[in-house]
Amino acid sequence: MTSEIPNGVYIIIENALDGSFPYSNTPECGDHPGYPLHTGFTQVSQAVNASMYLMYKPQGSDVIEPAWVPLKKVDWFCRGVAKYVNNTWVVDSSEYSPNPVAVNTTAHPNWTTIK
Repeated sequence: MTSEIPNGVYIIIENALDGSFPYSNTPECGDHPGYPLHTGFTQVSQAVNASMYLMYKPQGSDVIEPAWVPLKKVDWFCRGVAKYVNNTWVVDSSEYSPNPVAVNTTAHPNWTTIK
């Protein structure tokens, strides 16, 4: 994820776990990337490139704790720009991956931080 603050400062977060793992135990999930719109800002832009994994954990035994097994991966993105105009935040531009497709994977996610 890359976020630009109006004075030209960039915040870059790479390989971040978005909150917690496992993500959810329901059949549906969602993600709503966002950035706070602070007083004094005139423009905020954000770009997110993300991957979501479907993983399975086999039942264990008294002796062995099973490992999570990756099954599917979905890559998706969103980016946009908001501007403060006449005391109101307005979306200047936005785009996102409308129908990301899950693909088979054996690769494990690589998280180096928690966002």
